[in-house]
Amino acid sequence: MTRREKALIGLAVAHAVRCPYCIDAYTTGRLEQGCSRTEQMEAVHVAAAITGGAALVHGVQMRKRAQQLAMTLMSNPAGAFLPPPQAAAEARFKDLLRERHGVVFDDLVELTNMPISRSLEFLLGSGAYVEYMRKLSGAFNPAAVEGLMCRSTLSVGWDGRLYDCDFNQMLELPVASAARTISDYRDGLLEGRPIVVGVQVAQHELSTYDALLDRTVNLEIPA
Repeated sequence: MTRREKALIGLAVAHAVRCPYCIDAYTTGRLEQGCSRTEQMEAVHVAAAITGGAALVHGVQMRKRAQQLAMTLMSNPAGAFLPPPQAAAEARFKDLLRERHGVVFDDLVELTNMPISRSLEFLLGSGAYVEYMRKLSGAFNPAAVEGLMCRSTLSVGWDGRLYDCDFNQMLELPVASAARTISDYRDGLLEGRPIVVGVQVAQHELSTYDALLDRTVNLEIPA
């Protein structure tokens, strides 16, 4: 693990704790590249600390000491349904974590599952795809477009490749820019680029979408 890579992990730990699975993906990738035993163990320890309960405890302790760090938790449903109203869910989470673990946090962000990858496989396998798409289309909020994360953030793969968002990273759709990796990044290179959207599908997703086409039904999307 190079000094630059360690610095990037440190940056993620300090400022990007909202995305612990990025560190986990980084670790997996490094292990596949034939690192030394010492580097492997260091990477595993970093990932374990961030993706496990240690991250939550460490974050709480840091906040108590500094009193200037906000802690935001994220939650998404484990099924073919949309998340509950955010305000009610946040109040419930705060009560439970405070009572059971003594943990205090600032905000809760509710996530809605995108029908891609394992989520799509689950929806197809359970026969819930059509109904879930109806729920998604019925809950669409045009006002949310202004706040889409792809408008102000980037997702970085374990190998340094840049994506407009983590969904595009899952679909292996890199940014449409001269700066394709973090090593290529320069001020201004990513400004004004078009966000990658549309019907492009990653190669590993094709078999899943083929299964979807075999089950094609008429789906009315609200105007």
